[in-house]
Amino acid sequence: MSPILRTLMALAVSALAAAGQTVTLPWPEFEALYRLQLDHEDPERREAERPAEVVFESADYSVRLSGDRARAEVTVTGRRLPGRPRPVPLLDGEVILEGPPRAEGALLLMRGQPQVLPQAEAFRIGLVLLLPVEEDGASLAVDIPLPEALSRSLAVQADEGFDLLDLPGLPTGDPGRVHPRGRSVRIRFADARGLEADRPVEVDLLTELALEQQSVLLRTAFAPRHVGRDPLRLHIPDGFRLVGSSLRAGALAHPEPGRIEIRPGREAAGFDLEFRSDASAGETPMGVRLPRIEGNAGREGAFVIVHPQDGRFTVEADALLRDLPAARLPRALHDRAGDTYHQSEDAGPLRVSLERFDKVASPDVVVDAVEVFVSFSENGDRLTLVRLNVPPVPEARLRVAPGEGARVWHCRVNGADREVFAAGEGGWLIPLAREGASAVEVAWIQPGPALGLHGRLEAALPGLGLAARRLALTVGLPRRVELLSYEGAIHPVEAPEKRAADQMPREFEGRPHRFTRVFFEGPPVPLAFHFREPVQP
Repeated sequence: MSPILRTLMALAVSALAAAGQTVTLPWPEFEALYRLQLDHEDPERREAERPAEVVFESADYSVRLSGDRARAEVTVTGRRLPGRPRPVPLLDGEVILEGPPRAEGALLLMRGQPQVLPQAEAFRIGLVLLLPVEEDGASLAVDIPLPEALSRSLAVQADEGFDLLDLPGLPTGDPGRVHPRGRSVRIRFADARGLEADRPVEVDLLTELALEQQSVLLRTAFAPRHVGRDPLRLHIPDGFRLVGSSLRAGALAHPEPGRIEIRPGREAAGFDLEFRSDASAGETPMGVRLPRIEGNAGREGAFVIVHPQDGRFTVEADALLRDLPAARLPRALHDRAGDTYHQSEDAGPLRVSLERFDKVASPDVVVDAVEVFVSFSENGDRLTLVRLNVPPVPEARLRVAPGEGARVWHCRVNGADREVFAAGEGGWLIPLAREGASAVEVAWIQPGPALGLHGRLEAALPGLGLAARRLALTVGLPRRVELLSYEGAIHPVEAPEKRAADQMPREFEGRPHRFTRVFFEGPPVPLAFHFREPVQP
């Protein structure tokens, strides 16, 4: 019956009663009308009698597994909304408790299934569940009931001798703890001794073949999926020796030549070993066996090649798959392979040879600028002066090729006089500063024919044991003659800046003619200058 209809009936009864007439109503209808009247007069009473809603805010589980049972320590927190307290189911199904529960702000009622009766606005309940273990195929399993809580977390630890096989749920960021889903979760575990006997070793290997100095380097990444209790037995490739390991001290043992035993630990996430060949790599093929583990059911024979900068490896094998996509590798090895890898399908050796590239000649040292001054005298002698700043070089000396018949005029390094030494084939060696840069100035004199009314004067840019980005040449001719033309790989300066007197060498004589050359590579450059004496009118 709707509230409106009940109200109309109440008004009708009141009118009949006022008229002195008698009205007969069934008791349920009368009681409903009476309660409706009370609710209308006292809304607070109506709100207090409404059943209260309960919210479980968190449920944290810590589970310990053994062969015959599972023990779960559970802590549940919650909040009661306004209303009349009522029992609310906590877990589905019947459970067995170890000892009395601990409750703050609520009562835990065991009516077939545990129920919570809130006594305060906020409550907290702690209890220990004893859960039966059943066999699930080749493993053991336990079902853990869960409440409908806003936040749930589950941590599981197995007794010694048992291995956890499956922990379903979302990771929490805390190792070993997950957020489970649903009203129950099934956890599978097994007797580790039985698993070790039946399950083979599973370790995935990826080897990087590279060159270190003159030797072949094998850097092998190991990604264990199952290592068991016994040590891994690894054969060292013939002709190689172990030179590096990412494992902790004591994890490796050498029971006999050519073999090592590895104890990476039951929780090993991955490790690397490095092996170096005793022989040098060259054009003659070298037999290289990839590292392999005895009785391994994981992936082996995968490798990548890291070519040296000055050469290229060539790898051949009887059963070799090349350029396979790295996506085929186990996830733990994806990043180590790059885009592709190669796979040797048998345990035979790889035939590895190394081709070295010819080095293209390049200057060992390049300076910013070199200044060269050449002065011709009337009697035919010519003076050549060279200025440059040399950065620190390993040998701490500068090689100069002045040309035929040259005699040292002077040599200074950082303002101090230095001796010049003969280097054979007409070359000179100038000692440089042991530390820091060297400001070098060296001058020499060479004989030549006396100047006439016209002619051709020969010179050269001197040979230096280094290169320069820019070379500036200043040629001085006697003032009675004029320059007609020149020969050589130089370019005249169209509008030369006038140099201050203190910037010109004191030994420089004659009318200056300026030239330039960019990217001077160091060897001598022959030059010639044609001149004549103008006819006076």
